[in-house]
Amino acid sequence: MKPLTIEYIIKNSKPHSMSLMGGEYKSARQYVEQVGDYTLSIVGGGQGLYGNFKNSFEVALIDNTNGNFVTGKYSSKGEDVLGWAGIDDINEIYFNIPRKN
Repeated sequence: MKPLTIEYIIKNSKPHSMSLMGGEYKSARQYVEQVGDYTLSIVGGGQGLYGNFKNSFEVALIDNTNGNFVTGKYSSKGEDVLGWAGIDDINEIYFNIPRKN
């Protein structure tokens, strides 16, 4: 399994639903990946999001079985949603997500 890169996240992102609101939200982006029973959501680039989607990101890991945020369970930062995360923070979470064999 390869680590995620900033370039890969940006290239494979889509406009965040907030971007439809225009104004300071028009540049909001989101990258989503399903990993096992989890959804990895990486957002940024809009007001109210904790990352610029260039070198900092807001990251959430959601348990699909119950809808709970479990980011802190797989990150040394221990937060439900991790703001201003760098690529190393993202990959720490990414590599710790349980995967089905």
